[in-house]
Amino acid sequence: EKQIMAKVLSGVAMGLVGLLVLIIAALVLLSPPLYLVLLTLIAGVIGIFFTSFLGMLIDLHFPKLDWDNEQKAVKQNFNSVINMFLSLLFAGISLLLVFIFRLKLPLAFLLIVAVYGLLDLLLYRILLTRGAKQLAEMEG
Repeated sequence: EKQIMAKVLSGVAMGLVGLLVLIIAALVLLSPPLYLVLLTLIAGVIGIFFTSFLGMLIDLHFPKLDWDNEQKAVKQNFNSVINMFLSLLFAGISLLLVFIFRLKLPLAFLLIVAVYGLLDLLLYRILLTRGAKQLAEMEG
C-alpha cells in the first residue's frame, strides 16, 4: 500500500507543479476572476489524482519488469502513453457532454467534481485492495 501511494503521490506532486504554473501564468496574462482560479484549482487537483490513480492501475496491470537498465524501463514503457490517451479521452468526453447539454459553469463544475471525485475514490479503493495484492504477488 505504501509503495502504491508513494508512486501515486509522486505523480500528483508533478501534476500540481504543472497546475500551479498554469494558474500563475493565467493570473499574470489573463487576470481571471478569483472564483475561476479556485474552480480550476479544485477541478485540477481532482483530475490530477484521477490521472495518477489510473496510471498506477495501468502499471500494475501491464508491469514492465524485463529491462536491462533504467533508461529502457522508462523509454520502452508504453503505459504512460496509454494513461495519457485514456485521460484525454475522459477529459474529451466530459467537455463534449458539457457542450452537448449546454451546462452552465456551476452545474458543469459540480458534476465534474462529483463524477471524478467518485472515480478517484473507486480507483483508490481498487488500488489499495486488488492493487496491493497484485503488487505483493509480483514481488513474490
